[in-house]
Amino acid sequence: ALTLIGVLVMSFILAALLLPAAPFSTPAAPAVSLNEAAASAAPVNLDAVQDRARAWLALIDKGAWQASHAASGAPFRSAITAPRWAETIAQVRDPLGPVVKRELLEYGSQSAPREVRIVLFRTDFANAQGATETVTLEREGGEYRVVGYWIK
Repeated sequence: ALTLIGVLVMSFILAALLLPAAPFSTPAAPAVSLNEAAASAAPVNLDAVQDRARAWLALIDKGAWQASHAASGAPFRSAITAPRWAETIAQVRDPLGPVVKRELLEYGSQSAPREVRIVLFRTDFANAQGATETVTLEREGGEYRVVGYWIK
């Protein structure tokens, strides 16, 4: 119980560190018709988004904290330094133990003000069963990169 409470508290701390100070303060985009929006929107390959999230999680699973920081998107890297990330994620993940099983739960998306995809996994760790991992990815330079990570 204490471990789960610690994980929950660290998840909230991590969320606070990773959230931009004013995520929705950018000016609104000019209005476009639905046809224009559909024509200009690039199709999203949800399998590729999930694969990208899983590849990033594999770095976390190996304890490659620095590599996971480097593979993250610019908003993530600007919100937390690599040493602080390593310290924070180690405190959260190490007590959970290795991943036993990870299954896709669902996808979500948010298109305004930025193109964001959310991937949820149900994950069993050696020391915590039934956790929910939320990986948030944002399109950056033509590919999706992780900009947020939470464990509940």
